Amino acid sequence: MEAYLNKIDKIEPSDQKIKEEYNKFKYDITKQAIESLRERIPKRIIFFNNLVNVNSEPGSILNVNDLDGVSYKYKINKIEENVRKKRKGNNSSDFDEREKKKDSLDGHVKHFSNNEDSKLIIDDKVLYTHYVPSHKQIYLELEKIKTYASELIEIIGNIKLWIQLNVPRIEDGNNFGVGIQEEAIQELARVEESAFNLYDAIVKYYMERAKISTKVLKYPNVSDYQEAVRELDEKEWIHIKITIVDMRNNYIMLYDLLYKNWEKVVKPKNEDAHHRMTF
Repeated sequence: MEAYLNKIDKIEPSDQKIKEEYNKFKYDITKQAIESLRERIPKRIIFFNNLVNVNSEPGSILNVNDLDGVSYKYKINKIEENVRKKRKGNNSSDFDEREKKKDSLDGHVKHFSNNEDSKLIIDDKVLYTHYVPSHKQIYLELEKIKTYASELIEIIGNIKLWIQLNVPRIEDGNNFGVGIQEEAIQELARVEESAFNLYDAIVKYYMERAKISTKVLKYPNVSDYQEAVRELDEKEWIHIKITIVDMRNNYIMLYDLLYKNWEKVVKPKNEDAHHRMTF
């Protein structure tokens, strides 16, 4: 085994085609990373700064003045109330009789009273007369946040991989540049993880809102549950704005770190740039 290993100077693909594909992959990673640093990241910094301008007066960004405060509220669906009234008016005696029947599994008309008065089943069709709608404005912004997060993860992932591929072999001494590379990789990984965690935060918001909304439907006479929905939506709106600020700041901090330490990132041991970059 030792004799066999002694014959191998380096690990390289034996198939020339695979070797060419591997080298092309490294070239493409470098190309994408450089394009992100030169074009994509500066554009994203400007884009996010237009959304949350750094020159804005304190308190003018992190507020809920631009949040819709009406559409999220507990509602009674007038259309379905009218369906109920029309059905009752057309066949009042028969409908009243069926309303009194207990819930069964035979497919007949079923009506739930008291706390379940929000559901009416006619001819196997469920009609909800009371409901708590999703906050459309927040929903649309969260969809944008998911897009921003996926873009950030892809951009950061390419740059991180490119730097890792440019880390030189382990040697004694003259490792200051390697330390800069490692610090940059750690910072990139932190931003990447924070962007990925946004998906969990969005799910938690919807789950928490759903739990409170069920309480609103069950206890419509308790105003505090409706206030809790409002407070949760306002908190999420502020969180959305903080997320945009964080994305802008993360982009510019990463760009600044790599810009200031470019020579050490590209040539950690003062080697020729050609040997460190496949570009």
